[in-house]
Amino acid sequence: MVVASEKTLDRVFYALSDPSRRKMLQALAADGYQVKDLAKSFPFSKAATSKHLNVLEEAGLIEKTRKGREVFCSINPSTLQHVEEWVKFYRQFWDQQLDNLETFLSENPKNSRK
Repeated sequence: MVVASEKTLDRVFYALSDPSRRKMLQALAADGYQVKDLAKSFPFSKAATSKHLNVLEEAGLIEKTRKGREVFCSINPSTLQHVEEWVKFYRQFWDQQLDNLETFLSENPKNSRK
């Protein structure tokens, strides 16, 4: 299985574990935002918004850019590919397990009736 380092996956899954951060990421996927404008969309302080954004940035899920005094955020979708690779491995694993079960049941019809 070729995936990102465990540390990278840990950061991404931690960042995605919070519903507010998932909503922020979803909002940023639609369009980039200034931090102050994004903060208005959530029921917590600008400081709390900044903390959430820092977690997303440390996970590599967003990028911040400065233009003068303004800070803009945009999504970095390439980081989600690490999660996709991790999930793909387990999807293939379970597909194989279900195929094996189907084969077993078709070869042993008496066992499937119990």
